[in-house]
Amino acid sequence: GHDADEVRRVFEHNLKPDGKLAAVMGAHSFFASDRKSRDFRAWLEANGGASAELPSGSFKGGDVPTGVSTRLVTLHKR
Repeated sequence: GHDADEVRRVFEHNLKPDGKLAAVMGAHSFFASDRKSRDFRAWLEANGGASAELPSGSFKGGDVPTGVSTRLVTLHKR
């Protein structure tokens, strides 16, 4: 859930009007039923954000391989 917190913080406090944000996040916040995840999904929708599932294995390989599911989140601050 820390990635959801960071996306919200950057959008609300660091992104200038008409700025665009793109972030790679773990998929947890998009399927979990805990309050924090539900609140993040509602917040993302309310702010016109979008997310897209990245291909499985996007971050496998290299020195630190991981099989974690990820999503690309985009927001435009109006």
